[in-house]
Amino acid sequence: MNPATYVGKRELPVGLWAKFSDRDALRTIVEGYVGHVAVSDRQVVAGIAELNVAVKLLALRS
Repeated sequence: MNPATYVGKRELPVGLWAKFSDRDALRTIVEGYVGHVAVSDRQVVAGIAELNVAVKLLALRS
């Protein structure tokens, strides 16, 4: 989360942004970041992905 005055701030490319709405692709991204610490509990990866989708839906409603 960068401040509004951050000079290098840019939007994500459309192709990358679309991946964050596809649950399977989102799980793959989450797996890459936290998979090594969630080895014994694979539900953690699915839970983080679902949380992201839920937060995005809430943000769109407001």
